[in-house]
Amino acid sequence: MVGRPLKIGIVTEYYYPTLGGIQEHVYHFSKEVASRGHVVHIITSNVIGADLSYDVYNKGVKVIRVGYSLPIISNNSIGRVSLAPNISSKVKDILNHERYDVLHIHSPLHPVLPILALSKSNTLTIGTFHTNFDRSIFFTIFKPLLKMGIDRLDGLIAVSETAITTIKNYLNPTKEFRIIPNGVDTEMFSPFVPKIQSLNDNKINLLFVGRMEPRNGLDRLLKAFFYVREKGYENVRVIAIGDGPLRKIYEEMVPARLKTDVIFTGALNGGRPEYYSSSHILCFPATIASFGITLLEGCASGLPFVSTKGAGFPSIFKDGENGFMIDTSDERVFGETLIKLIKDENLRRRLGENGRRLAEKYSWKNITTQILDYYYELIQNRVC
Repeated sequence: MVGRPLKIGIVTEYYYPTLGGIQEHVYHFSKEVASRGHVVHIITSNVIGADLSYDVYNKGVKVIRVGYSLPIISNNSIGRVSLAPNISSKVKDILNHERYDVLHIHSPLHPVLPILALSKSNTLTIGTFHTNFDRSIFFTIFKPLLKMGIDRLDGLIAVSETAITTIKNYLNPTKEFRIIPNGVDTEMFSPFVPKIQSLNDNKINLLFVGRMEPRNGLDRLLKAFFYVREKGYENVRVIAIGDGPLRKIYEEMVPARLKTDVIFTGALNGGRPEYYSSSHILCFPATIASFGITLLEGCASGLPFVSTKGAGFPSIFKDGENGFMIDTSDERVFGETLIKLIKDENLRRRLGENGRRLAEKYSWKNITTQILDYYYELIQNRVC
């Protein structure tokens, strides 16, 4: 559907320079939609002591920062909330001054910026739900208020069926969800990206990408890696991209004899595609997920994956077709699955080629079109 150019406000607690799935979604969508002639503002918060050069990196997109982002423990992960004096009135002033055609809020029921923007919105308001959780004290205590909040939304997007189930279990919204999955930049992430020469040797590289926190399961991968090495496969290394509260603990798990074959890169934004293209198997042993952007980046890069069965990944990822979904808590099962892929180059190639074809369906060009079509559909319904 093609319509007039829009002025779009995107509200998110999560944006660069912090890293994660929502950050990637907001960045790539805003970049693509701005390239189509729309005006895009990202309303987020400051990160104390961080380089904010990303604010000018995304051409055609204005970043408005309100308050300061503070880390909190949430859903077995590190969440973020924004705090500042008079933050509510500041959000209201922005919305009243900018007069957006569409206000698109990510995780719209989570404090602080999303809930404030939802309560102060004066225009068509859409929420995208990313979260997957079993229980939430916050949702239990504030259920009546959150029910009022979700009813204020004009449109509801979920990145997967899992994200819908989570919200329905608590709030049972009256409006229907539109499933629009996360996307991937299939030009940035590609099998043809140049490899890192120091990693382009005779070793099989097992890649982990994610925050180093309990639910992402790097400890599971390390135990499986130790199992693989004990079985005599010396030509294997682990590359762990990311940072987080458990990094030091994970580093200390690695015995001295294996430290040269476990590389901790720290958090990366630029440079990730080169690590994907230099690797042979993507390992994503997360226990909780609502989509899995990392899996999609790996598929776009032509990598087979090993991930956790039942973690909440959508059905677009097929066990045995793009990779293997297993019980990653069992180091023997995890290790033997890795050995199967390590030994069979043709299997790795077949799964990787299938994954690349899958990823092309979820390019940001295609996903952005779906989101814009939803905007115009809601605008038209409002007019009628």
